[in-house]
Amino acid sequence: MKKGNFFCPSFIFLFLLFLFLSFQFSLAQVDPQVLEGENYLDELGQGTDVLEKRDLILLIFSIVRYLLGLIGVAAVIVIISAGYSWMTAAGNEEKVKKAKAVLQNGIIGLVVIMIAYALTIFVFKLIRGEL
Repeated sequence: MKKGNFFCPSFIFLFLLFLFLSFQFSLAQVDPQVLEGENYLDELGQGTDVLEKRDLILLIFSIVRYLLGLIGVAAVIVIISAGYSWMTAAGNEEKVKKAKAVLQNGIIGLVVIMIAYALTIFVFKLIRGEL
């Protein structure tokens, strides 16, 4: 592997790690003997219609918030990668200048993402009438 190709495999690994660890798994089990009566299957299936009861605005907000979170993680990875490039530049002014530019752009991108996240929350609360 070449020295300059460090970013791509690391980004893919961290992205997949974040993707697989972000899901919440439910390993709860219900003992059928606890639920007695004719309608125990109704009690067992209670709470499975969460998506049907969820309104469209909340669903859109959740998707936008998740996507902004993924983009924020990517921006942090860019910042860390720029810092790594700067630290391994070994006094080469060309590499230091490039790392500074990438670091500056990564920080600007992270600030823009935070502002977009704050505006999303503001608009959501405005639409829901919570402000």
